[in-house]
Amino acid sequence: MKIFKIYKIFCPNIGEISGRVVKFDKINLLRDIDINSGTICGRGSVDKSILVYRFAIGSTVGSYILYGLSKYGKAPKAIMCVDVDLLTLVGSILGNIPMFKIDEEFYNYISDGDIVKIEVSNLKICRCVVYR
Repeated sequence: MKIFKIYKIFCPNIGEISGRVVKFDKINLLRDIDINSGTICGRGSVDKSILVYRFAIGSTVGSYILYGLSKYGKAPKAIMCVDVDLLTLVGSILGNIPMFKIDEEFYNYISDGDIVKIEVSNLKICRCVVYR
């Protein structure tokens, strides 16, 4: 178990968010995610997971992919990224998906399949516990 500080970008509720990590270096939301099934690059589903990546690439359609995942009930529980981009943020807001900024130390530590628990409060900085 290791504890990190992460930064809340968008989170409509306070409380705890926990789930299994699906990690990418870079992600193209339009190309890498099937909106109907929630499957991501043949690696399983983002449904109920914590999507972690360094940065997103692509166009404005990526925002609607996140919104569509939410409408179909296939959205991740949260998104954690090193570089927050405006288009992903818009998609997270439209889809009501919590979004957090992480640093390189956290990104380098976390692995695919780890379990994270994010403790969300009214503060900008949140506590995140990583379980292996």
